[in-house]
This record gives sequence, structure tokens and C-alpha cells, in this order.
Amino acid sequence: MRDPAGAIDKWALAKRMEGLKEWNKSADLFQEVLTKYADRVVPSRLDHDRICQYTTITTAVQERLAHWPPEGLDVYRARYEIPATNLLNQARPDDSSALNQVYSLYFVTDAGKQAGIRLMDLYTEAGEFPAAAWIGDHLLALHPNLSAERSAVLYRTALAFHFGGNRVTAAERLATLRQKFPTDHGIVRGKDVVLGESLAQDLAIPPTSANTFASDSWPMVGGDVSRGKNLPGGGKARRTLVRHFDVPDPRLAAIQPASSANRSSNPTRGAKNRD
Repeated sequence: MRDPAGAIDKWALAKRMEGLKEWNKSADLFQEVLTKYADRVVPSRLDHDRICQYTTITTAVQERLAHWPPEGLDVYRARYEIPATNLLNQARPDDSSALNQVYSLYFVTDAGKQAGIRLMDLYTEAGEFPAAAWIGDHLLALHPNLSAERSAVLYRTALAFHFGGNRVTAAERLATLRQKFPTDHGIVRGKDVVLGESLAQDLAIPPTSANTFASDSWPMVGGDVSRGKNLPGGGKARRTLVRHFDVPDPRLAAIQPASSANRSSNPTRGAKNRD
């Protein structure tokens, strides 16, 4: 474990400015900690004044900022939303490294939220279901501005848990979706559906074991491991996939909240095509 002394000093100063409601100074200090000390750790739990647990700087800062009051978050976003958005716009749709940078450095911004949702889609498409599920739970637990996208992220998270083999947790996420958002609609595989009903149908599909995939193959959009199954409609269907989030495989479902009087649409990307 690398010496965290420098990181801890900056961390302590950032918290001190936070306590004084010096939001500008605290935001800049926390951002400096994220930029310079991303590979360091800070204490996260004490037992009788003895450090018994550490966490990464990135996680610690994200959790700290996520619990800022609205006036503090407004200051932070005024300073960092634009650079976060610029970085997101420069990222290729399939560049997980760039998306992770936005997600890690600017988590509480809207750009950080969108980067996280895109990462969920990328990881799910690649069959990396635990990574997609972790990001989903992280967004649901911490992001302070997830209201419009919450039901769609719940849907994605449940699918990631399900196809990762954790059907119990997937069922719990389904129960939450049905309880808190019983009438939420979304566009799933090109159709306007009630998300809770659609998710229940998707979770009834047995998860495919990773062992069934050959070592030199990967899950395809609407395809199989032989890469011999094409999307209906050929090239036109592939273009529709990206434009309208029309994903025929529930493991790769990109869910877009339907428009309503009190919920905005979710500008998440469609799954990346692979030939």
C-alpha cells in the first residue's frame, strides 16, 4: 500500500473547507486529490481510534461529494460540469478507459452519470456482468441526480445481476422497480413497455453460462457464438439499433425512459455493433 500521507493532508484540508461551507475551495481540493492521488487510499473505518479499514481516494471523494447539500453541488457542477461534458463528448462510444475517467473524476456531474450508464451498456455487451451490476448499484446508491434515469438503471442493474448468475439480487432489484416505479414506461427493443413488466419477462429467461461461449467468440447483438445469426433487416436494422436503442437480446438491453409529464428521457447510447 502506497504511502497515503500527501493524500491524507489534502483530504483533511478539503474536509475542513467543506465544514466551513467554502464550497469552491473544498471542490478544488477534492478534485486535486482525485487527479493527483487516485492510486492512494484513506482511512474509512476506525475501531477505538485505530484504523481498521481503508478505501480508495476515488471512492472516498465520490461518496463525500454525493452527500453535499444542493448549494455545494451547484458550486461543484458550475466548476466541473463543462470539462466533464467535454471529456465525455471526446470519448469514443466503445472507449471504456475514457468513460471510466469521466465517471471517476466527475462522478456527481450529469456527464459522470451518463458515462456510468454507457459503461454499464459496454460491460453488459461484453458479458462483464459483475462490472455492470457494480456500477448500477453505485449509481443507484450515490448519484445525487439520477431521478429521471433511476428506473432505467434499475432495469439494467437487475439484468446484469441476473445474467451474472445472481438471480436473488436481480429479483430484489425487480421488486424495487415494481414498488417504486410501477407505471414507468421505457423503450426496450424498440417497443414502449412498462419497465417492471418487461423486466419480469427478461428475468424469466435462464442466464447463459459463460462456459457455453467459445474462447474466441463473444455475445453478439441478436447473434450467437458462431457469429452466424444476423439481425432482421440487415444493415438497416443495425442502424436502427444505435438510433432507437432497439436491442433484441435482453442481456444487451438499452433502456430509454419514455417521455412523460414528470420524467425526462434518458440519452443513453445504444449497444455497439460488432460484425
